Amino acid sequence: MPKPVKRVSEVRPRQAVFAASIKQFPKRLVILTEGDSWFSYPLNANIADYIEMMSDFSILRLEHNGDDARDILATGSEQLKKLKYYLKNYPVDALLMSAGGNDLISGELSKFLEKKVTGNTWQSSVKLAKLTAVLDDIVSAYARLLDARDALRPNCVIVAHSYCYFQPNGRKATGPFGLLKAGPWMRPVLVAKGINPDTEGREVSRYLVDELHARLTALAATRSRFHVVDMRAALPDDNVHWADEIHPSGTGFRKLAENHWRPLLRAQFPGRGFE
Repeated sequence: MPKPVKRVSEVRPRQAVFAASIKQFPKRLVILTEGDSWFSYPLNANIADYIEMMSDFSILRLEHNGDDARDILATGSEQLKKLKYYLKNYPVDALLMSAGGNDLISGELSKFLEKKVTGNTWQSSVKLAKLTAVLDDIVSAYARLLDARDALRPNCVIVAHSYCYFQPNGRKATGPFGLLKAGPWMRPVLVAKGINPDTEGREVSRYLVDELHARLTALAATRSRFHVVDMRAALPDDNVHWADEIHPSGTGFRKLAENHWRPLLRAQFPGRGFE
């Protein structure tokens, strides 16, 4: 779905601050972040927030909750054009991406599943051709980004991730005083398809995340300076670490940033703010 034009203008003040930071502090690490709500969750601090707080960086935040990889990195998309512009015109050291989860879950899960026949396993309900096509599209989207990086800023390190195993417990995203409710995204779909969300539904979640992880790591094996943070089993299934079905809490996001992103970024950029 095309994004509102106003989003282009929203980034201009941040771009000016970003450019000024690079000029004033030329030794700072230069970072772009792009993606979905795991970098832009509006109800508590998220992964990108905690990374930004780790040190003084020249950082430009481009992410927007609800975005998916196929939209962000579509051929000719405004977001991909912006990423190309920044890669070409600024000395970007790292591009951090959070994309692919919405392609599989948010509004999409029902398209991968058909009604389960009584007595059959949940695997029999998976529309494999449809799921494979979407996974192929996600990989192609990341490949377009890597091609742009190779052409415009070949030394830039790109880091993605494969999400944690989602929790189909029916818990909604809820803001203060019950405002800004969203979801649930998984449990109603699973119930409608005849899949028990508390048993088989968790297996469906693991399957989808594992498939995305396998695709991204396979791509990383063929492309230089592309890394995938493996967070799949990083969080326990509780209300301390999860805000809703598909988003960690502030505590959960902080654990992911500190225990999984920081070590990888420290290895890539020793002495540059991740100690």
